[in-house]
Amino acid sequence: TVEVPSGEYTVISESDGLTGEQTTFVEAGVTSTANIVIQPTEPEDGPPAERQLSSTQITPGGEITVTVQTEAQGDRVAVGEEFTPAVAEASIESVTVNGNSVIPVFNVADSTGASVAINELDPGDSAVVEYSIRLSEDAEIGKNYSISGSVSSSGGETSMGTDEFTVEEVSPLDGTAGEYDADND
Repeated sequence: TVEVPSGEYTVISESDGLTGEQTTFVEAGVTSTANIVIQPTEPEDGPPAERQLSSTQITPGGEITVTVQTEAQGDRVAVGEEFTPAVAEASIESVTVNGNSVIPVFNVADSTGASVAINELDPGDSAVVEYSIRLSEDAEIGKNYSISGSVSSSGGETSMGTDEFTVEEVSPLDGTAGEYDADND
């Protein structure tokens, strides 16, 4: 017998001339016997995925747009994002496949994150999810917010890592007032 560490494994049973295979999670300390082979399961590659923020700086009460683009590897795609700390609100703005607007089977956005699931895709279809994040009017100047998440399609998952944005002060010269300030004072 051999002790194996915790993790996902492919278990291949070879007894009485029959061979069976099953993927399972193995707890540390479980042993492998002579008629069973336990080998690490290779993770499936996830879909290509990219997240873009319209800005990395936001004013109190301001809004940024986040765009997630991916390519389907099977008949569905799921996007899951988490906001740390929570924002005032978030909303799904659009979901498109190959440039055409679609209605996702699932979509939710709130102060803690955004999730979208799209079905009835073909491998290679380009899916784009666009959502907006708004901060409260009293958001703390200098505070950093982060977005982390992943995209999955046909069993594979891709982490998009973490993107950050920072709360900045509102300048009295932002907007229309700044357009008429010839000497920038």
